[in-house]
Amino acid sequence: MKNLLRFKPAYLSALFLGLLFVAYIVPVLGVTSTPFNEFNATPDSISLNWSNSYMRNITIFANNSNAYNITVLVRNSPTLVTSNYSQQTRYADDSRYNATCFSGSYLSLLVSNRTGSYTNTTNNLTNVSSENFTLALNATCPPGKYYGFVTLNSSNATNANDSLNITATINVPITDQNELNATTGIAHFRGVFNSSGYHSYYLNASNLSNARSISLVLAWNNSSVDLDVFLLNGSYLAKSIGSNTSSETINYTYPSSANLLEIRVAGNTTTAVSYNGTIYFSTLNLTNSTNNYTFPSYQFSELNVTDNRLLNLTIRNDGSLAHTTVQEMKEIYHVHTFNTSSTTNFSVLIPSYATRIRAFVAWTGGSNATLNLFMPNGTLAGTSNGKKANANISNYIQEEYVDTTQIPNASGIWKVGIVNNSGSDNYNITIRFWINASSWITTNYSTFNFNATGSVNSSQDFYLNFTVPTTAMAGNYSGYAIYKDANGSVQQMRLDTNVTSAVLVVNNTLQSDTLVVKDIIGFNRTGSNEVNLTINNTGNTDIVFGNSTNSTNLSYSSYKILFSFSYPDRINASQSGVLRVNFTVNTDNTSNQAGIYR
Repeated sequence: MKNLLRFKPAYLSALFLGLLFVAYIVPVLGVTSTPFNEFNATPDSISLNWSNSYMRNITIFANNSNAYNITVLVRNSPTLVTSNYSQQTRYADDSRYNATCFSGSYLSLLVSNRTGSYTNTTNNLTNVSSENFTLALNATCPPGKYYGFVTLNSSNATNANDSLNITATINVPITDQNELNATTGIAHFRGVFNSSGYHSYYLNASNLSNARSISLVLAWNNSSVDLDVFLLNGSYLAKSIGSNTSSETINYTYPSSANLLEIRVAGNTTTAVSYNGTIYFSTLNLTNSTNNYTFPSYQFSELNVTDNRLLNLTIRNDGSLAHTTVQEMKEIYHVHTFNTSSTTNFSVLIPSYATRIRAFVAWTGGSNATLNLFMPNGTLAGTSNGKKANANISNYIQEEYVDTTQIPNASGIWKVGIVNNSGSDNYNITIRFWINASSWITTNYSTFNFNATGSVNSSQDFYLNFTVPTTAMAGNYSGYAIYKDANGSVQQMRLDTNVTSAVLVVNNTLQSDTLVVKDIIGFNRTGSNEVNLTINNTGNTDIVFGNSTNSTNLSYSSYKILFSFSYPDRINASQSGVLRVNFTVNTDNTSNQAGIYR
């Protein structure tokens, strides 16, 4: 036992020392000059951005094989670093950048030694001696990525052609130092897309005091090229991924603490297309008039049909931007959700008053899916199997979608089909149908010019009345109250609720329908022509039937066929029943007259 007790501490100490040894070996990647291997430099790549104030240190070493002194020149003016998104071409007419950022074909960097002196040449180096330098961007450049190399050359007379390259990446954000106009609240970025992948732009949102939201518009001149835009802040926030269009738009309301946002422009094209990005800032703040609570969204409690809720609101300008002709817009849509990992169809009842339908499937992973949307008569409304490409390129959740406004006048059952072409990932399917928002949302807001904060006419009080119509189907609803100014900046408030309602569907329709029964006239019978119709309650509350009315007979001129019917007293939520109709044919009433009896 004593030997065991003595052994355990020694074993643990050895293990601890081993872990320390592993933890402190941190490889620093460097690069060696060629062809004579006279010197090294570390690191082998540098990145200049806002996080390091656009400065990065490098260390130059003389190799231990050198018995003679060498000096090394950092070729900084110019470097071999150039614009990655063709900024130099797109901003060629902008004098702000021509004199500094684009004085030549490549960017120039400032180089200083450890004493702070601006020099790009080392002292004499020999036998592993070294010297530190700082490389810095000291120019006003358009936003975007810049990429290339910084070349170091030996100036030793014996081997003057010995050199190495350090890879350099520079990310310049959109700020008030380049393309953000803090007076108008409008920012721009430009580029040329001619490959697969994505272009990345960073936006310093804190550069504009009290900004509450941004509206991002990406536009290009060739609708056959599919570009998409994504917004991130380390995680994904919003996207716009339209098809057969030459613009994309994102409206995003963010917390006051938001600062650095990333914009990704994604595509897959061999055709060079120039694009323009415009960002509109809004300093309008939508709050509760009573307690000044900011409303990026509002969740109503569960509502029944005819229920209404009143919100007292204030739109207040919290910044120095002037927002003119701020108009109100509204939208609301019903939301169905499903999920699957295999090929399957889902059925959704869409009412005739729907104005637009959007079905989409989203997933993460390597699967490949096709989405199909079918009208009630079986006609294909649309299919999607390529939209995932840009999202996949930009490392976003993959999505396929179909969007249509071609909706029949009658309600009916639409089908959403998922074809799993490959893989086994879980697919999340969402079907939205839009309805007339004016029957749900009413306000007494009037179009307004909001002056800067602290000025007269910098705010407006109003109410918003949210009412569930009697025609509302059960389920989840989402929508927006939107306030857009003359420039294009948008502030919006999201509204969500769950509606409880019974929904009576007879013969797969919400509306009055005609049932056609063909029979042979000429003899008496009762009950031989019983018709059974399925009655569905697709809602989330029970249906309890009361009294019914009917015409008691079908008539053709003065001739009659009597009928009777029966149905259940109650149909529970998400259940069905049967409506039974029996026809009694009496030749005394029909006189054997053929025709259409109604």
